[in-house]
Amino acid sequence: MAHARLRALGLIVWGLLATAAHAQTAFEAKVRPLLLKRCTPCHGAEKQQGNLRLDSKNGWQASGVIVPGKPEKSRLIERIKSKDAPMPPTGLLPASEQAVLTEWVRAGAPDPRTATVAASPALGPKLRSRDFAVTEADKKWWAFQPVKPPAAATNIDKLLLARLTPKGLALSPPATPREQVRRLYFDLWGLPPSPDEVAAFEKNPSEAAWAALVDKLLASPRYGERWGRHWLDLVRFAETNGYERDSEKPHAWRYRDYVIDAFNTDKPYDRFIQEQLAGDELEGGGDAGIIATGFFRLHVWDDEPDNTLVAEFDDLDDVMVTTGAAFLGLTIGCARCHDHKYDPLSQRDYYRLLSFLRGIDPYGQHKTGGGGRGTGRITRSLANPTEQALAVNENGASAKSTYVLSRGEVGSPREEVFPAFPEVLAQKPPVILAHGQSSGRRTALAAWIASPSNPLTARVLVNRLWQHHFGVGIVPTPDDFGNTGLRPTNLPLLDYLAGELVRGGWRLKRLQKLMVTSRAYRMSSRTDNPRALALDQDNTLLWRQNLRRIEAEAVRDTLLAVSGLLDLKQGGPSVYPTLPAEIRDSGNPANANWHDSPEAEQNRRSVYLVVKRALKVPLLDALDFANSTSPAGVRPVTTTAPQALILLNDSFVQRQAEALATRLATENNPDKLTRAFALALQRMPRQSERQAALHLLGPQPDHAAWVGLCRALLNLNEVIYVD
Repeated sequence: MAHARLRALGLIVWGLLATAAHAQTAFEAKVRPLLLKRCTPCHGAEKQQGNLRLDSKNGWQASGVIVPGKPEKSRLIERIKSKDAPMPPTGLLPASEQAVLTEWVRAGAPDPRTATVAASPALGPKLRSRDFAVTEADKKWWAFQPVKPPAAATNIDKLLLARLTPKGLALSPPATPREQVRRLYFDLWGLPPSPDEVAAFEKNPSEAAWAALVDKLLASPRYGERWGRHWLDLVRFAETNGYERDSEKPHAWRYRDYVIDAFNTDKPYDRFIQEQLAGDELEGGGDAGIIATGFFRLHVWDDEPDNTLVAEFDDLDDVMVTTGAAFLGLTIGCARCHDHKYDPLSQRDYYRLLSFLRGIDPYGQHKTGGGGRGTGRITRSLANPTEQALAVNENGASAKSTYVLSRGEVGSPREEVFPAFPEVLAQKPPVILAHGQSSGRRTALAAWIASPSNPLTARVLVNRLWQHHFGVGIVPTPDDFGNTGLRPTNLPLLDYLAGELVRGGWRLKRLQKLMVTSRAYRMSSRTDNPRALALDQDNTLLWRQNLRRIEAEAVRDTLLAVSGLLDLKQGGPSVYPTLPAEIRDSGNPANANWHDSPEAEQNRRSVYLVVKRALKVPLLDALDFANSTSPAGVRPVTTTAPQALILLNDSFVQRQAEALATRLATENNPDKLTRAFALALQRMPRQSERQAALHLLGPQPDHAAWVGLCRALLNLNEVIYVD
């Protein structure tokens, strides 16, 4: 018991230290965008309600609203959590955003801003005039300009050095072979390498061996399971509707499997876009095209709305917001009730875009006898008529009329509008060809988004790839390329990658290989360079790699892999893991349709676990699993005491410790301790670690002693952090 208490205390201390390091380096990616979006419109350069400014460090220091290291004593944290007087006054922030600000303050509120953010033309959003008009200045915004690949032959490292060299900086030395292999496996597979795989590269760390390893990992089904989950974050994938009953979305798992297969087969990204937006209208779309349109059915859905027409437009808005964020990096939803306050997107632009989707049969259009909204025509038969998929249906070749709604209210229609692209981006009007039972409008929208001439699509996608390989995107706000987002830290690099994506036929694997074979990717993440730290503390110029914690699913999958229990079965209906009794018996209506899967299914990869909106898997939820109600281009990374405690005490983790101890016993390895470290950490134990472990085991360790050691190993930070 004493050992368990010490380990728990150690984990908490390590967690707090990790928080401080993370908050400092991630300010640009997580905290600043949140302050810009939620706080500075009222507490910035143009408005200072309550004489408070949050657009600079000296602003909040002068006001005293933040007590660094003490969120419980910080008025800022108190107000964002207050139900009586919430800030912002429009309503409480999502829990994930509250957590970002709370953990930032807990870590000491590190803030590198030395100037007023809103006064900087590079960062500060400005309110637009009430008389909306797209200006030449709007069209010159960097994200709306055509992609401009570098004129001369270049590569990733040269483009980074072009920014580093004038500052007297250089790329850091390479990480160790072990660190490089672990980084690559977690990035491409979301799983740790085996000890043998690490040893093989340590023996031959050549460029050819690295390239061969990259090819091997990209060719594996594990790749699609890893990268498919990143896409599911963007489309707020869930298999239930939310709200109190949280009823099931039938056959939603087929969309998940479609996404995984698309990544594994290296489906061109332009085709991937077109299938999700209009797969049922595409020639040769087949089953994949039908399943892909499940994209339109993934939103939260209220089966008992007060007004069904309002609910229909709320559903369409959800799809609009997701389409804008995932594919274009635009906050289109901000123009639903009025012209966008910051970006050149008018309310007319919003409804003209919405009219592309008005032919869709609304989710649950047909009522059931219970008085609510039934599930209606939300499924379609596949080539095998016994198989169904969550998919889109159209009302026919003629779509419903669309009107601009005053203040976004369905009872206040104004002028009728027709399909058109945003004025600031429009090059020519859409060509729409109705056919069969479809209006053809979605095909036109998909073609525009997936066009090489669209300045946003390729940039947004390559920025997401970069973010997952380097920790922070070149544009640190991946879902917002507009005026409230941050500018790219290296626009020539972003445009080079966007150009390479299109030139390579929109195939992701080729571009990812380009990234992970660069010197920059293989750099050490160590910060033992005082001069570089002084000049670029936040690593904006990328002189070193970023230390990263793996996501919730990768943590669970890693524990299964190390214990030897991981089941690599692919696809099919989702797995329902066994819930703790206190949750299962809580009386929550969402528990009603939770049915534990057979034990043989419980050890599959986390991407195949069911995603319920009202009832998340506790281990994943504690480790910042994606919010399934809105697009999540960046997950919050919090470090809290409950995380340490659930990793120490959760029954799933305890089973993995038991299984690892059994694995060590059955392998008949003469040095079980070395083998345990090799499996968990892919390295030999240090002398001090060996002595501590032997002391913990005692002179004649039994199975229980080995379980305790395995439990301690699985709880080390080193297991879940990538150097």
